Amino acid sequence: MSRARVVFAAALLAARRRAFDNLPAAQDTRLAAAVLHGALVHAAILDIMAFGMDVFKEWYLTAQQRAHLISQLRQLASPGSDFLSCVPSDSLDNMGPEVRFPHTVGLFLSALAGGWPWELAIKPFAHLDMGRFSCCGRTFRVGPHTSSLTWIKGDIRLSGSGTAAIHVYLDGNYVALICSPRPLVHSMPSDRPECAHLSQPGVRVPSPTLPKFLQLPRDKASGGLTPRQLV
Repeated sequence: MSRARVVFAAALLAARRRAFDNLPAAQDTRLAAAVLHGALVHAAILDIMAFGMDVFKEWYLTAQQRAHLISQLRQLASPGSDFLSCVPSDSLDNMGPEVRFPHTVGLFLSALAGGWPWELAIKPFAHLDMGRFSCCGRTFRVGPHTSSLTWIKGDIRLSGSGTAAIHVYLDGNYVALICSPRPLVHSMPSDRPECAHLSQPGVRVPSPTLPKFLQLPRDKASGGLTPRQLV
């Protein structure tokens, strides 16, 4: 299973090189082969899941083992996902400076596991690069407002969060907007006054994912860590 994820990630990185770099023909051919390899592995997983648990009978696996294997395959790819057409969003206020989106590979793998078709996932995430975060860190806007009449909205479910999902809005083959119910960055550098409290030099916001008894104490003046003992 881990090898399949590596193949998918390698395919995405190869597609990004082809999208952003002017490469010699020989190197471009090798990268194209990596993208094709990822597509073939993804298609093979979907074929196995289409046959169901009976495909593993010749391996003499127990019913419990077959069920476990199917559950592992579903974490790599799923047979389908729903997409909706929507009106393009208006320009968002209180956006920070232009930065590179930090979760491209993770969202791509999650999209495949959530049922996104290979072609619909590989092209937008291969071109996803620079954009602007909102001050809360939950929205990432890519590029200016486009002239497209409709976008396509796809959801990426968050593991262990029930119905919570990251909404990805596609403008053709490009990601236009990403909206998350949780912050996508812990602290976001910004040149806007509204976000100044998130970007003061030397001050970092404590991680909201750790309980207080695990968070190290911080100096109130500088925001730095002040451990009681040095190890």
